[in-house]
Amino acid sequence: MAAVAVAPTGVVEALDVSAPMLQRACAKAARVPAGWHVRAVQAQAEALPAAEHTYDAVVSGFVMRNVSDLGRTLAESRRVLRPGGRLAILEFSRPRAALLRWGHALWLGVGTLAIGWLLTGVRGPFTYLRRSIAGFLQPEQFLARLREAGFADVAATPLLGGAVILYTGVRPMGLTPSNQRR
Repeated sequence: MAAVAVAPTGVVEALDVSAPMLQRACAKAARVPAGWHVRAVQAQAEALPAAEHTYDAVVSGFVMRNVSDLGRTLAESRRVLRPGGRLAILEFSRPRAALLRWGHALWLGVGTLAIGWLLTGVRGPFTYLRRSIAGFLQPEQFLARLREAGFADVAATPLLGGAVILYTGVRPMGLTPSNQRR
């Protein structure tokens, strides 16, 4: 949990548009030691309820495929970061190696759909998962979007054979022509 990294003086804000997800975050936050500060805030990634330069870090897990406006979401992440602040985004991807790509496609097309249906009795969310991963940007394209949003030192680190990518970036320290955008 992020609270461990900033305890006991820092504050972690868990933001999500979904009330049930925030309830889960609150349940986890209730288990942190006394004196640690964790807050749950209902908000959209495209319109963060924080002042400019509020956070030292913005961390996002499997969100970017689901936002309505990726450019606005990245701009908001940059806006709320302090100069020198770090961005870390985990997102699903498609492996590059042919055998892994084939197995990944089979797992998403059959495995998750079957297991999801058996566990929940619904298929829609698991079909959406497959489509949203297939339709999301390639790592090079997402890195370009991070640069366009004004992030520096951007990188993409493949995890799990490339099925997940860790994207990182930094809000530059000073104002330069390339990072004056919000």
